[in-house]
Amino acid sequence: MEKKIDIPDFCIAFCERHKLNEEVLYILESNLILSAPHVKSVKFSGFMEDILNCCEAYEGDPEPFRTIYDIDDTEFQDLVEKTYFQLQKFLEK
Repeated sequence: MEKKIDIPDFCIAFCERHKLNEEVLYILESNLILSAPHVKSVKFSGFMEDILNCCEAYEGDPEPFRTIYDIDDTEFQDLVEKTYFQLQKFLEK
């Protein structure tokens, strides 16, 4: 059986993980352990930014309360799924 996480919980966890990843990158760069990220890491970060942008644009309120920049559940799922498939294709290379 597939367990699903609701969108707000996903966004909270994803944003927390993203913040931790940024902190680790800063520590590695500031201690000269990492001088520049690998090209594939940069591309991977782009996929993560796409998902982060979806989290920031997500609005669970009904239509009349959303702005034109907000996305609903269906749009969120579609965009994250699209990014996921792009990421899978990228990782297969």
